[in-house]
Formats: sequence, structure tokens, C-alpha cells
Amino acid sequence: MSASATKRFVSLNGENVNPFERNGTGGSIDIALTLTTSETFELEQYQNNEVAFQSSVYHNVYVGVGCNSQELNSTNTARGGGDTLNCQYVRTDTGLCWENTRFKIHTLQGYGSGEIAFESVAFPGRYLSLDPGKKKANLHGSIGHFERFHLLSVVR
Repeated sequence: MSASATKRFVSLNGENVNPFERNGTGGSIDIALTLTTSETFELEQYQNNEVAFQSSVYHNVYVGVGCNSQELNSTNTARGGGDTLNCQYVRTDTGLCWENTRFKIHTLQGYGSGEIAFESVAFPGRYLSLDPGKKKANLHGSIGHFERFHLLSVVR
């Protein structure tokens, strides 16, 4: 859940995401105003504070950054205004572009209690961002207002 934009959640629509594609296929990563199953994830934990967000609805579908993602320019936005987050179908036995679904957790000091940021492992210095004005989830080149999150635990 966004720490700065009240009741804004990362949402994954994994419809039509089945075979592995280097740039992600089908589905979308967006912002939702309510918490439903599309906004819940199985958080997979790895070494060095790294995590991956697997959809709790769509098996083997993760929040990811395209393997051939657009190069980000110095203003921290994708060239042409493109979105750099997508749905990635990944099976752990293939290992293909697995790093593109991993994010490093940073505990933020000096902000509200329990606030964290998620840095792309594949693109260091780029952080998961929810911009409610643009109604988009994407990556940004610094930790600012829209890059702060709280993790919520949901019991199924």
C-alpha cells in the first residue's frame, strides 16, 4: 500500500499472461483504490533483502521490469513516457529474467513508521512508484513521495 497516497495499492491483472516473453505479455500493473485479490501477492524472500511479488491469483505471474526495458533518461522517466513495469510469467526452473522480478527492500529512516521502498535489482537506482495523478505504477530514479510503501499482511 502506498504510504503517501492513502488507500492506493499496486494491482496486477495477469489475464492472458501464460508463456514466458522477454518483455512481458498481457496483463497490466496499475493502481487500485480498493484491496481485492488482484492487489495481494505472495512475497517471496531471498538473500540481501530481496523479494519478488508473485500474484496470489495468477500462478507464476510476477510484478516485473521488462528484460529489454526502455532505457530511462535523466529525468527519471522512460523515453516516450512508456511504463517500465509489466507482468512477467516466470517459472523458477527456467531462471530466465528472474532478476527482473526481484526488488530490494530499503527501510526508510525519518519517514512514518514502517515505511519502505522497493529498488529494482535489475535496474539499480530505480524504485517502484505509485503516481495517483497519472494512475500508473512505474519506476522512478529516486525515493520521493510516491516511492514509499507499507506492507500489509492479509490472511487468506
